[in-house]
Amino acid sequence: MSLRVGTFNARFLPHLPSNTRRAEVLSDRIHEGRYDLIVLTEVFSARARRVLVERLAHAYPWCVRYIGSRWIVREDSGLMVLSRLPFETLPASAEFGHPRIRASGSSATADRQHVWFVEYGDCASSDCLAGKGAGYVRVRYNGRPLNVFFTHMQAAYDYHGSRRQARTRQVRSAQLRQLAGLVRAALGTSRAGAEHTLILGDLNVDGIRSSTGPAGGSEWTEMLSLLGSLFPRGLTDVWDRHAPAGDPGHTFPAWDPDARRDYVLLSASDQDPALAVHHVALDRDLAKPYNGTAHLSDHLGISVDLNLHQPGCHPLDAHRVEWPSNGALLRGAIRHPGGLQWFALNGRGTVDVRLAMDGALPNRLLAVYAAEDISRPLVAVSDGAGDNGTSRYVLPAESFLRVGKPRSDLSGSFSLRLARA
Repeated sequence: MSLRVGTFNARFLPHLPSNTRRAEVLSDRIHEGRYDLIVLTEVFSARARRVLVERLAHAYPWCVRYIGSRWIVREDSGLMVLSRLPFETLPASAEFGHPRIRASGSSATADRQHVWFVEYGDCASSDCLAGKGAGYVRVRYNGRPLNVFFTHMQAAYDYHGSRRQARTRQVRSAQLRQLAGLVRAALGTSRAGAEHTLILGDLNVDGIRSSTGPAGGSEWTEMLSLLGSLFPRGLTDVWDRHAPAGDPGHTFPAWDPDARRDYVLLSASDQDPALAVHHVALDRDLAKPYNGTAHLSDHLGISVDLNLHQPGCHPLDAHRVEWPSNGALLRGAIRHPGGLQWFALNGRGTVDVRLAMDGALPNRLLAVYAAEDISRPLVAVSDGAGDNGTSRYVLPAESFLRVGKPRSDLSGSFSLRLARA
């Protein structure tokens, strides 16, 4: 049932001497991350692209490996999609069929397209050297269609002055309208409401988060308003709607993140149960230093574990738990294999946690997170493997307990006992 998707700006700029080595490292990290589908941006290096395809072909037989620009003087789009899920055939399109697409693991021909692409018509600064745009593939998840749009939009260039920054915002606005046109042509109205849709990539929109202020700036609002209007059930920025307000989700720069630039957007279908986000996290492993000092990229990755919805399946829908005094016994169930259940706990202190679930090792099913970092679990003071499965944690003022294991076939009833240490 579970599905892991992600996006990562890999920063394979043309002619960097490190591209080959970094591509080898990234290939291993993607494989270890157990992604079902991952979108890569800034793969402008032919050497890096070749390494990624060769080393991941067995695990990801379906791949959008190259989308060139219609302009010979430009670099390609830099977009790649690695997928364990087969690409489905798309209708022939004169507008979005593109002559310079290479995809593997499919039988695509001139009259049997598997990828649609629109090259953005406007650009600014050095972005004009690349053929940036938006692509579309269609896969099937758990017997249901899943539409996947992927893109890399105009860069923000933080060092530019206010006038040139305003120009990049203007360009991104125009690019969003082209992306919306691709979505509209691919889905229409009926399929937009009846099928699940993801939009992933480096959108370069500042997704400001504050526990006391608005969720995003005007550009963020414009993005969700424009794209969301195409879907009867709207469009969700999964970090904004599924991660605690205290976790900003910054993805750039990797060594000291202070901005949200990378996104996974979801529109769930009207089917019941709908596809839902069970855990969204920053994948720091993709970007961490590969030679002891240099980060593999200047962006962090985003990973999203998807599954069918049930109450309590993500942090902002977590079951609320009173801070235990003489102990608390909680009971719950994971309905769908690989699903998650979350519990929100307010109260600072040390707590013993004991999880019991038939046919499973408890210490592998429990993860505890501070509310300000939903990506890195807290380390137990003692894992209690030999003490009836009890683990001890020192908790901050607000924390979350996650029960379950994504990417597994685990489901069933469980009990969770909490007691002050």
